[in-house]
Amino acid sequence: KLAKKTGPLLNKLMETVHNLLQEKSPAQKLAKKMELQHLAVGGTGGGDADDEEEEDHDNVVIDSVTDLVGELAKVMKAEFVPYFRVFHKALLKFTKPSRPHSDRAMAIGCYAEVLAELGGAAVMEYAEVLLPVVRVGCTDTMESVRRNSAFCLGVFVESTGPALSGYFLQMLTWLHPLCVRPAGQQVVGGGADVGGADVDNALSAVAKMIRVAPAGLIPLDQVLPVLLEALPLRGDTSEGPSVYGCLVGLLEANDPATVQLLPSRLLPVFLQVFSKDSTAMDETKAIVVRALKGIAASSAYQNALMANLANIADVEVRQMIEMAIHS
Repeated sequence: KLAKKTGPLLNKLMETVHNLLQEKSPAQKLAKKMELQHLAVGGTGGGDADDEEEEDHDNVVIDSVTDLVGELAKVMKAEFVPYFRVFHKALLKFTKPSRPHSDRAMAIGCYAEVLAELGGAAVMEYAEVLLPVVRVGCTDTMESVRRNSAFCLGVFVESTGPALSGYFLQMLTWLHPLCVRPAGQQVVGGGADVGGADVDNALSAVAKMIRVAPAGLIPLDQVLPVLLEALPLRGDTSEGPSVYGCLVGLLEANDPATVQLLPSRLLPVFLQVFSKDSTAMDETKAIVVRALKGIAASSAYQNALMANLANIADVEVRQMIEMAIHS
């Protein structure tokens, strides 16, 4: 194990990381002292270029430290649990509303990355403290904070399965505003699109809830139309397998709400991933092809598929989809 092999060196590294997270390293203490001196002689404490440069430097340091924390979790797995218990309180202060948005986004993202590696038991250990943090984060004015908060919720669900299902309906209310994509994001490349990754991460978190929730808990007749309206993904296409995999799974299970939406809502969403301006991953396309093959083989849905294919104006795209279905 890594802890046994590295011994004192690892302990020294962890001590250094903890000091940096507490903002108690010699360089951080000096920077704080200089800031206080600047204020004492009448400085504004945030209005000039020097202040901005200093804040940027602080952000770079903490960002690098949290990146390291995530990598340590990835390498050490369960061995990292006791160290993270020490880091947790220092990291949590960066999520406070009084901190800059860059700090809040960084800290929430770090929690998500670490807990994704440590697994369900670790998520359950921190859920009571972190759920209120991500709830607030989902309403933040900055996309980076909203994105990481939605991503963190997705990690919670994926890591614990149905263990947090008692919170799922609350989580849906937190995520719902994010799942309504701004008008400028309705067309890929729209001028008002500022990224859209917060929406994509929210859709993925909802999809993960649908997949693990006890039967009947998620009101699919209300949730699916909102989810479909927000597709395709815009800023984080790595969430594609999660979102489209959920939809295909529901269809293959003959979920009534999903089947009802197939002709008019679901098929156009499936076919869009093959458009020339689509940024969907190959894995996402493969998932959709699997669904289309099943639809094409079903006498109940063949006509709906043919009608939707006929609506594709680009002959080359239509032929490519037909070849994929019949290959």
